[in-house]
Amino acid sequence: LNGTIPNFKPFNGLTKLYLNDNLLTGSIPESISMLSSLTVLNMTQNNLSGSIPAGIGKMTSLERMYLSNISASGSIPYQLKNLEDLKAFDFRNNALTGNIPEGLEEIKGLTFLYLGNNRLAGTIPSEIGLLDDLIELDISENTLTGTFPLEISLLTQKSLVVIEIDRN
Repeated sequence: LNGTIPNFKPFNGLTKLYLNDNLLTGSIPESISMLSSLTVLNMTQNNLSGSIPAGIGKMTSLERMYLSNISASGSIPYQLKNLEDLKAFDFRNNALTGNIPEGLEEIKGLTFLYLGNNRLAGTIPSEIGLLDDLIELDISENTLTGTFPLEISLLTQKSLVVIEIDRN
């Protein structure tokens, strides 16, 4: 499937949107935030460009968001902290810049956080250590600096079984 992703109209019935593994181009439309009942958003492996719309932070029903391998750029919207039901967050293999956003610790049930192979900079937020349900953390292959937060290492006594921080 090729072409661009169309603008969406408000619709409460759609709960899962799988657009992965296509040849879609263009950007993710801001109107995607109108899909208020969406629990799964998968756009992985496309030829998309541009930034991740801040409006995604309004999609409070989202449980799983897969936006890896889409050539997204810009910073990760801080509004993602509003996604309290989010369990899996996969933004690997893009060209995202800026810092890992503050406020991720507000997503209490987050179990998978994948931000590897981007251009993220700055320090690793110690607040990630407040994610008691986190099982896998991948922030490898970025340009992160500073020290490894003790708070994250303490998660290995709770739930964390995979930490990928290599090549920073």
